Amino acid sequence: MKSTTISFAIGALAATVAAAPTAIDYTPPGGWGSVDYSNVDYSKVDFTKVDYSHVDYSKVDWTKVDYSQVDYSKIDWSKVDYGNKGYGQWDSAVKIFTSTYSVIATPDQVVNGTGAATTFTGGLKGSKGFFNYGIIADSNTICYRIEIYGFRGNYQSPATTATHIHQAAKGQNGSPRIAFPNPVAVDEHKPEGKRVSVGCVSGPFTTGVITNGADTGTGFHVSQIEKDPKGFFTDIHSSLAVPGAFRGQLA
Repeated sequence: MKSTTISFAIGALAATVAAAPTAIDYTPPGGWGSVDYSNVDYSKVDFTKVDYSHVDYSKVDWTKVDYSQVDYSKIDWSKVDYGNKGYGQWDSAVKIFTSTYSVIATPDQVVNGTGAATTFTGGLKGSKGFFNYGIIADSNTICYRIEIYGFRGNYQSPATTATHIHQAAKGQNGSPRIAFPNPVAVDEHKPEGKRVSVGCVSGPFTTGVITNGADTGTGFHVSQIEKDPKGFFTDIHSSLAVPGAFRGQLA
């Protein structure tokens, strides 16, 4: 793509027109698919004005994005290339977190059953998880930085992923309210070593678990965690420990 077209595309992506007398079509001459993202100078893009509905997420170099300018509520995080993004998103969002939570999840905290039938399962021995969460309440967003070790078996859960925040007090079970992307092995040849998942998700939330005809994420807002962090726990489920490999309360 010629430099003039690139400049036009950047301007179009980063423009919103207020009170314009007539509608203006900012589509680049070759269409939005013609934008050469490899030539975009990200330092000059005003991310607060980007129309994300036109962005080809697969072509953006997320390591160069200034996340401190990004409107988290407008990004479709399911389309972001997390492997390419690294820790930039978390690092840039830190200054706007309204609350943070650091959790060490261990097998001995995992329970199964409900009420009087609740028992401690012992989880997946030798495994452990370190969960860091940062909440941006105004945009109903939660960022996560998860590292797990000693995980074995396959991820297994009736939810869309096996990595969750559930609503329940210590020693009790509860439905998942938020599902996160499962951690990926840093070294694919050492699946029991370090696995990582980093990013952000914004509501409305879905988990894939249906209770009483509704998804357990329906209507959930991250401010509920801020009001009662002791009433929530985080965990990951394995085919070798389906109730949970390890678990930890947010407070």
